[in-house]
Amino acid sequence: MSVGSIMAALIPASLVSILIFMEVEFSGIILDKKDNQLKKWPGYNLDLFVVGLLVGLCSILGLPWMCATPVHTVSHLHALMLMSTDHAPGEHARLVEVKEQRVTNIIIHVLIGFSVFLSPVLRLIPIAVLFGVFLYLGVMSLSHIQFLDRVKLLIVPQNYHPDESYVRNVKTSKMHLFTVIQLICVGLLCVVKLTDAAPAFPFFVVCLIPLRKFLERFFTAAELDELDNEVEEVYDSDMDEFDAVHVPV
Repeated sequence: MSVGSIMAALIPASLVSILIFMEVEFSGIILDKKDNQLKKWPGYNLDLFVVGLLVGLCSILGLPWMCATPVHTVSHLHALMLMSTDHAPGEHARLVEVKEQRVTNIIIHVLIGFSVFLSPVLRLIPIAVLFGVFLYLGVMSLSHIQFLDRVKLLIVPQNYHPDESYVRNVKTSKMHLFTVIQLICVGLLCVVKLTDAAPAFPFFVVCLIPLRKFLERFFTAAELDELDNEVEEVYDSDMDEFDAVHVPV
């Protein structure tokens, strides 16, 4: 490659680096919920350092990049949760602890590597079955995300809105406006991902940052905190969220 080509490659490389960094950080934010009761906080910094080393090594060897993904992260978290078994009849099970370890991840990736030798057998699995498994994991991991709940509220009469913090503290019209803006942004990102402009996907993701700042002209800080915050309120009478989103791995 010429020097000019190498210098030109720095531009898309920078965008991909931003995308990988945001993917890792976004996965960390999901795990950081207080309800998850995680204790090994320094592990996030180690994960980001290891991802950086692996991305650099994969780039040199011409291998696909790797990074944390929200779907796999949430599925792995739920698989490691231990729920209480001593609660009274009628009470919802509570989270006791999460088995924070790296053994399962190591075993999973060893098995993925071993699957190379099982290609003759894996070819016998219908593609539709694999797509169904991936679709199931994706849909289950989307359960109880505030954005999707607010999308449903667009077609639900106001009298039937749930007793949530973002419903009580934000006007319905403003809540719907914020949801529509999010839908438009998601739609634009999907269009970019499916067209020839896909290499510029990280750039469009970064453009969402000034958009978020621009919304402060139309929403108060308190409203944005309610609408742009995935931390859930916890009440004793709440339905156990893990009953709805647990994914066996």
